[in-house]
Amino acid sequence: MLYQNIPIKNVVQFDQPLVVLQDAIKQKSAVKFAQGYADLTLACSGCHKSAGVGFIAIKKPTSSPFCDQTFEPVAR
Repeated sequence: MLYQNIPIKNVVQFDQPLVVLQDAIKQKSAVKFAQGYADLTLACSGCHKSAGVGFIAIKKPTSSPFCDQTFEPVAR
């Protein structure tokens, strides 16, 4: 229902990158996470392109969405 114009083969191409991300998080591996995230990003953008909405391109964030916040312990 959510992917009416997208061939199912394109939707399932996300399975492997998501498994890699899950494993990287469990292993606390920044290197594996970065590769998995890059692969997932390519899969997302490729799917958008094949669905005719290639103008929706996914990219690695260049800054934190919380740039106006600090996550440091408060001294008591």
